[in-house]
Amino acid sequence: MLAASKAVEVAVETQQLSVDPNLVDAMIKKLNEMRDELAKIRRKRDQLSLNMKIGGGYAMEIAKANTTFGQAAIKQIDDIDRAIESLKTQIEKSRASYKNVDEAGSDSFKKINGKS
Repeated sequence: MLAASKAVEVAVETQQLSVDPNLVDAMIKKLNEMRDELAKIRRKRDQLSLNMKIGGGYAMEIAKANTTFGQAAIKQIDDIDRAIESLKTQIEKSRASYKNVDEAGSDSFKKINGKS
């Protein structure tokens, strides 16, 4: 997701991408919904990396593996959240780019019609 966000950032900066402003709100809404779901998971983050004392030997190894997995999951959740926020920023920039291009085109038509 982070790589996709970087690709969108480059496309926006080079003006190779612009997004219809009507679609931006829908995309931002969906990204916010994703972040809300991540927040629900994050609130239970302690449970993800809980070091359970379930006995010795093989059970101890499973508990360690579960703790390691949980810690990695927490990092991934945080990374995804940052990537979503970055993507939202790039989408907003794209909206601004679209608006600027649209206004420039409108100004050009005004000049052609002698109304500037």
